[in-house]
Amino acid sequence: MVRQLFFFPVILFTICVSSQSAFLDQLKIYQLNDPVLKEIQFSVYKKDIDKKKPLLLFLGGSGLEPTFKYNRADQQVYYTGFYRFSQYKDRYHIVFINKAGIPLYDSVNNNNEQYKVTPFAEANNTADWRAQSASKAIDYLLKVLPVDTSQVIVVGHSQETPLENMLRLNIPILLIAGGRDVEGAYIANTDYAALEFIRKGKQNLTYKVYPNYDHIYGETTRKYGEEIGLGFKANAVVDDIFIWLGE
Repeated sequence: MVRQLFFFPVILFTICVSSQSAFLDQLKIYQLNDPVLKEIQFSVYKKDIDKKKPLLLFLGGSGLEPTFKYNRADQQVYYTGFYRFSQYKDRYHIVFINKAGIPLYDSVNNNNEQYKVTPFAEANNTADWRAQSASKAIDYLLKVLPVDTSQVIVVGHSQETPLENMLRLNIPILLIAGGRDVEGAYIANTDYAALEFIRKGKQNLTYKVYPNYDHIYGETTRKYGEEIGLGFKANAVVDDIFIWLGE
């Protein structure tokens, strides 16, 4: 079994996707109760769920919000993440997972309302909790779904894995960076990670930089000394990931 990893040093943004009932009808939601991690909730698209496919689990960033939010004000479901992954559900079991102490799906009065979290959620908003819960979710899904275990993929986003952990891995890794990301993962950090792989003679890292993309994969350019936005390009980035997976 190959577990491939790649990391997005960016934050998430929100996209309106559908009405509440239509959205939930697309998903099969699972829940595990762990004595330490507490509730672990994760979903898989129902489409072709009985078909043998590779499994791709998406880990969002550190924002303390549900992955899926139903906005009562406009009666829409908002997805805090890269909705583009759902376009590949015919080819992969696409899995989304909750954050510590926060349900996978919840309702809010409006999008300006700050989501209320528990002390457990704040204390466990860590990469360790995300890694452990993801591992348990994957192990469970391998038992209940027909998974092509030649590809079990974890997509990490924003809440990055420490470099020393990455260096211990011998599986294929895709590390993606935005050249104009100045809010979280500075390009110097990801350049350093790539250089460390070279220095240690490890050849399992693919490093891809989008020179003009910022922290949320918005493309920018400079004109007359000012930043000019050219739109969000997250969909293109996600498509590039699946191209890499197929190589």
